[in-house]
Amino acid sequence: VRPPTNGGADESGRWNRECIQCHATRGQPGFLPNGQVETRVAEFGIACEACHGPGEEHVDAHRNPGKRLLARLSKDADPSIVNPGRLDHEHASEVCGQCHGVAAYATNGSERDFLVTGFTFKPGDDLDDSRMLLGPDLPDEVRDDLMASNKAMFDGTLYSDGAVRVGGRELNGVTQSPCWTAGTMADGSERPAFSCLSCHRLHQDPRDPRKVEAWTDDLLDEDTRGDRACLDCHPEVREEVAEHTRHEPGTPGSACYDCHMPYTVYGLLKGIRDHRITSPSVANTVETGRPNACNVCHLDRSLGWTADQLTEWTGADRPALTPDQETVPAAALAALTGDAGDRALAAWTLGWSLARPASGHEWLPPVVAPLLEDPYDAVRVIAGRTLATLPGYEDLEYDPVASPEERAAVAAEVLARHQRAATDAPSPLDPARIPELLTQRDDARVQLLE
Repeated sequence: VRPPTNGGADESGRWNRECIQCHATRGQPGFLPNGQVETRVAEFGIACEACHGPGEEHVDAHRNPGKRLLARLSKDADPSIVNPGRLDHEHASEVCGQCHGVAAYATNGSERDFLVTGFTFKPGDDLDDSRMLLGPDLPDEVRDDLMASNKAMFDGTLYSDGAVRVGGRELNGVTQSPCWTAGTMADGSERPAFSCLSCHRLHQDPRDPRKVEAWTDDLLDEDTRGDRACLDCHPEVREEVAEHTRHEPGTPGSACYDCHMPYTVYGLLKGIRDHRITSPSVANTVETGRPNACNVCHLDRSLGWTADQLTEWTGADRPALTPDQETVPAAALAALTGDAGDRALAAWTLGWSLARPASGHEWLPPVVAPLLEDPYDAVRVIAGRTLATLPGYEDLEYDPVASPEERAAVAAEVLARHQRAATDAPSPLDPARIPELLTQRDDARVQLLE
């Protein structure tokens, strides 16, 4: 998601100064004072040493097969290499967060140092020696300096409350979660602190029956798929899942992460789960624009409906809402009046198959049609994919980078088909209101930094 231009962006040197940070192992950009660039990497891609640290000592220590066997049988940590699974929850997560986080340089000189030699962080180090995660805990003086010098970093990665808006920044969300710190469970026992490795496994367990391709889709440990990771720390919910979730077990919305880790993050032309573990809040949606879990599934429902449900279930204060927020489906409101980031995420949500049972689809075409003409390329791409999921519109050929006239013709055909198929069934949104809502669209320039 970035503002439309008359030509392609200048990508010269982007790999050397940006991509290399995470998509290579021990990348050294090599921007030299004489203007030359001598970029080096230990390995292209994310290799063993990215997570385990320098391996030369480990290789030398285990050339002898007898020593290798003894080390494998030993329960002691191998001092010649870092095993993230043996680190405390903070250092283990920082191994992931060296890439899966959005951060500021720790000192004014760090950026210059990085452009020459790369980051000095190695697995097991303190990440904040080189980088400070953006978010609510960022020191005020650092925030003020960054807002003055690089406000685009905040706008392009975070919601106004510090929650992550774009994919690939999961550590920011994890560290802002209540589960990040240890606590006491209902039975008085100690609840362990949460980390990336609480759910994810970076080497597939030999007992995992899934094919490698399925495992690499989420890198979840087979034992922590579903609700288990949550219920191990919240056993009081285990016997009353339906009462807690207000959804029948096995249905969309019944899993812990459906409500507490919803698809409110944008990345890779789709929605991604938020790793900031929270509960649904209409007040937060109104304040920050971040969707809430209820309206991500119940696409046909308004913020007013969700506010009523949450007030009844939890006693939460009902925020003041505008007439449109009270009555217009929240997903449609984001798609038609939101900024480009909101529209991109809403375009994906409108096509999310798991939301269809709760929301229906007959009313969606007039909402999707304007997105086919959106000024932002990414919004049009996602809207075209969503259009292809709508029954009765699969055969429409749509090219998101075709001429404006061709795109307008497809949008007009969508509206014509919807009108021909119209029934007397009630709709959550009167199509006649859509042109008016479009006049409220937030046309602020948006560039999301994935």
